[in-house]
Amino acid sequence: MLKVTPSEVVTDAAPVYPAVLDDLIPSAWHHVERHANNPIEADHGQLKRRLRPMRGLRTDPTV
Repeated sequence: MLKVTPSEVVTDAAPVYPAVLDDLIPSAWHHVERHANNPIEADHGQLKRRLRPMRGLRTDPTV
């Protein structure tokens, strides 16, 4: 079972979520607004921005 009870749950608008969340966490607010998880996605974008140049084409130091 959950040790912490969340007050808000952010998901996409899949039809299965309301019934499951009502069973598991009836007091939580189910947030399904479009782009509600944008801060999470934006953080992932910052990570990808740093990793892409590290994986890019590298020059051969022996040339």
